[in-house]
Amino acid sequence: MTRLELIKFLNDNSDGITAFSAIGALVISSFAIIRASQDNRKQLIVSKIEEIYELTIFLYVEYNKLHYLATTLEDIYTSTVTDKNYELNNFRLMVQDAKTSIDFNDLYNKTLRINVLANTYLHKKIRLEIIAYTRLFQCIIATVHLATLDRKNREFKEGFPTTNNLLIFVESMTPKLVALINLGENKNRKNDYQEYFENDFKPKLKIK
Repeated sequence: MTRLELIKFLNDNSDGITAFSAIGALVISSFAIIRASQDNRKQLIVSKIEEIYELTIFLYVEYNKLHYLATTLEDIYTSTVTDKNYELNNFRLMVQDAKTSIDFNDLYNKTLRINVLANTYLHKKIRLEIIAYTRLFQCIIATVHLATLDRKNREFKEGFPTTNNLLIFVESMTPKLVALINLGENKNRKNDYQEYFENDFKPKLKIK
């Protein structure tokens, strides 16, 4: 094709070429938007998992204080002292003193936040681990705050795990959070969670 023929071809087909170019630009733009959306989604997931990780560690740091208070409370209820009311009043004073370093409301709200994030961004196995972990904290916080063993006896009748055993569990769980960047699976059924809680979570903490 000569130069004149090429110019004539371009002139005769200018509308079609323009339309084709526009379509091509639209397709490229769409792929760019999809890719950017995927990257943003991935970054969002990573940031949420990082938040779960941070909150998990934050809770563990407070566990030793909570465990001491819960153990003290259990000793009061299982002791042979005749005046349990006196001992419980002393315990409540201990809790008031502890509140200078532990914000129970903030701690409980953090467990709720982790649950929301876990149910939204984590897949089944690690989600179960995180939810069971927060359930432990919700139970021990309620036990100490209310000065009653009712919930503890329902959910952890075997006793709360020691700080060292909980550390072993945390150390086995947190690397999974660090590595995890994929979307979660479908939400677990309630019986799946209960089975994990009784048959996996508690044995790992050596309370069953």
